[in-house]
Amino acid sequence: MNKKVLLSVGIIVVLGIAYYLISPFWNNKELNEESPLTVGSQVVKDDLDNMSPETKERFEQETLAMKDKVMVMSDSVPSNQAKIVASAEFKPRAHAVSGKAILIEQNGKHVVRFENFETINGPDVDVYLSSELGDADYVSLGDLKATQGNVNYTVPEGTDISKYNKVLIWCKAFSVLFSYAEFK
Repeated sequence: MNKKVLLSVGIIVVLGIAYYLISPFWNNKELNEESPLTVGSQVVKDDLDNMSPETKERFEQETLAMKDKVMVMSDSVPSNQAKIVASAEFKPRAHAVSGKAILIEQNGKHVVRFENFETINGPDVDVYLSSELGDADYVSLGDLKATQGNVNYTVPEGTDISKYNKVLIWCKAFSVLFSYAEFK
């Protein structure tokens, strides 16, 4: 009787651990965050079609009123304007990946943006900025937010982006490098 109970408990524990380790592979998540490079929101045809008649009329009147105004653009970029510092395609390591990592700077702060990103999920997957293709010298950007889409990760202030030029998708549970992008 005791052997059956111990065997049953052992099987339940093993199944629980197996589920924990394997279940993330089925939990793919898509996320599409707005890019820091987007300046304001633009009204597109779909937005116009979805406006109430009153709002649409007001928008058209305001647009007509601005039509004759001349806009002068300067050659210099305003200091608060977001700009791309570096970009790199993701490369597979232990798992297939696609997409691009973009390093964006605005007001002295940095964001790493994944665009058209796609990979598989796994247990305890994080995003690192690293000086090498390992977890010896890195800055954590947090958990992997999504396995598909366009996602932003804030770089902690004071991070030396010239030193930490690699973006790693790292599985902490198994100390495995899923994939990486290297800014040049």
